[in-house]
Amino acid sequence: MIFRLRDLLAGQWTETINALRGDLAEFGLILGKGGENIDKLRTVHQMAQLCFAQIDDLCRRIAGLDARIAAARKISGMLWAMITNNDAADAEATRSIRVWSLQASRRVWTDLNQVCLKVDVVQP
Repeated sequence: MIFRLRDLLAGQWTETINALRGDLAEFGLILGKGGENIDKLRTVHQMAQLCFAQIDDLCRRIAGLDARIAAARKISGMLWAMITNNDAADAEATRSIRVWSLQASRRVWTDLNQVCLKVDVVQP
């Protein structure tokens, strides 16, 4: 009975590996026969996971920069309106500039604190 169970499990193992190989072949990834190639695939998978994590982090950082660019574009337009003496936009521009300035100074302070923590500088 144990031998039949082992044969059954070995057959399922082989079927699973062959199904995986077939699925990968549809995407142009050819995996050789044998269990040792599964270990190579696991290594590739781990490296891919690291790359995906880095890609996700870069996407978040790019989105943050896009938001800063959009805010700067808005402020730039408001400053232009102030320079050209557009009184209607003057009050809104002043308020937005103050808010943006406060947010920018907070970001600089936060970034400075993070740098200090990375280099183990004692903060006052």
